[in-house]
Amino acid sequence: MARQRIIVGVGEALLCEYPDRIQPGGLAALTALHAVRLGHTGVLVSRLGQDQAADQLLKQLRDHNVNIDALQSDPDLATGRLIVRSIAGKTVRTLTPRAAFDNLQWDFDLVDVAQRAEAVVFGELARRDGQSRSIIKRFLAECASALKICDLTNRPGEAIHRAEARSGMELADGLIADSAALAALVPGWNGKDFHQAASEIIRSSNLSFVATIERGDCTETLNAHSAQQMHAAAQSHPSANHEAAIVGLALGILAGADLPKSLETAIEAAAVVS
Repeated sequence: MARQRIIVGVGEALLCEYPDRIQPGGLAALTALHAVRLGHTGVLVSRLGQDQAADQLLKQLRDHNVNIDALQSDPDLATGRLIVRSIAGKTVRTLTPRAAFDNLQWDFDLVDVAQRAEAVVFGELARRDGQSRSIIKRFLAECASALKICDLTNRPGEAIHRAEARSGMELADGLIADSAALAALVPGWNGKDFHQAASEIIRSSNLSFVATIERGDCTETLNAHSAQQMHAAAQSHPSANHEAAIVGLALGILAGADLPKSLETAIEAAAVVS
């Protein structure tokens, strides 16, 4: 029987409001949620407001058995919300400009989670504000034995600030990057040779691996790169299961698998949550 792992999502938890449904969103929340769906302990480190959106989000997280012991409550800022509408055939997304997750605070619950974490996933959206950026950095420093993965495909807009992206990478063991992230990190990249870009990033950092995302229509293909070699995934998975694939990749690495086998675990994880 496979060992149950403690997988932590740190950063943003959002209430995503679509025309036909309301559901949890944000890299941190979805990381924890998919970890639970895959049979592991999923821990969410984030901050919500004291409002109706928080009540709705908390109910869904509890219903899915996500560990919310380290989830903070903010008396002033609202819960992060992503509102998605279709207006005249165009999809319009509105994200709370300053939300509770931008105001993470340090407490002893974070120390406890950091000491127990086996894998931590974090992204750029939760690092958009200096307050949360500093707390996430401190939290990751406490995660001495955890596998730390930075997802650069998770960001508030398409613009990527190279210096800020690099500062996030310095805290990680592995990086998830799409073509926009690679172009920002590797000036002069030809936009085609993903392994060349990934290798350059590894050479100029302390990263052990880079996983690149190549997107299709509602799908994405996850390939893994070491300094020497690219490992291609056997198949793509739905873009909606992006976070599940990252959790699967982490689970493979934690189990001691090499990158090709960990990619298989990522694909299997994305299929399980479909």
